[in-house]
Amino acid sequence: MKKIIALIALLASAAIFTGCGKDVPETSSDFKAPTTAASSTEASTEGVSETSSETATEAAESTAETSAPSSAERADMSALAGYWYADGDYRQSWLHITADGRYESYRPSGLKVEDGTVTYGPVDGSGTMGYNFKSESYGSSMSFTLDGEQLVPVTEYDQHYQKLYGEGGLGDDGRGADEKFVASDYVGNWGCERAYITIEDKGEGVFRAVVNWSSSAAAHVQWDYPLIFDGENLVCDNAGTKTYIEFTSPDTEPESTVEAENCSARFELRPDGLFWNDLTDHDADFMIFIKY
Repeated sequence: MKKIIALIALLASAAIFTGCGKDVPETSSDFKAPTTAASSTEASTEGVSETSSETATEAAESTAETSAPSSAERADMSALAGYWYADGDYRQSWLHITADGRYESYRPSGLKVEDGTVTYGPVDGSGTMGYNFKSESYGSSMSFTLDGEQLVPVTEYDQHYQKLYGEGGLGDDGRGADEKFVASDYVGNWGCERAYITIEDKGEGVFRAVVNWSSSAAAHVQWDYPLIFDGENLVCDNAGTKTYIEFTSPDTEPESTVEAENCSARFELRPDGLFWNDLTDHDADFMIFIKY
């Protein structure tokens, strides 16, 4: 009897283990461990993320390099600041260029011709980099490359310019940018086109400026200003007169007509010459007077 009971127990145990084997096979070609799948997905995502990030960074850097000028290019603009003369001759026409990308051009007489803007960029079809001068007065333009302290025209029709002195100082007397003009620097004769200025030192800190501007061979306008030196400029405050003078006959005195009184003016010395700031009528806003 004991043998029969033992045999029944043995058969029951075998049946239990056989059922478990059908539910979870030991080997299966379709089986994927969950940890393996997660690991693969994570690795794949990480690779794509790193690649996308690198590509985006490179693209951003490339765009920045293309759209924005380099620091060297920006620095070159300030290097232009100063006074540039045609063929390096101070008796010829000249350009005054400022560090903020503005320019003014003058005739040899000191008459202002135009002003405009200066930008850095391509100056010809091959992509050569240089400076483009755009006139706001006439809408015209001219282009140059920079060779040391020379502006070399891109076309044969433009004028070659050489920098004779920088912003803030006269090159021919060694005056530095931090040195101011003194009253005696103003004394003398100055000219621009048909206008002439004579400045005298009357002593005791008083100066006199007489401006004569010819309108014809027989007539001219004269401004007479008593001046004081304010530490930088010669100034007349509501004390000047403007007179029209005409010679009607070689045998008689000219006829004089006072056109205005209580005129104000300020005479300012600049590296390129004398600026007569007519504060009453602004007759000379485009003129620079050259000493002779």
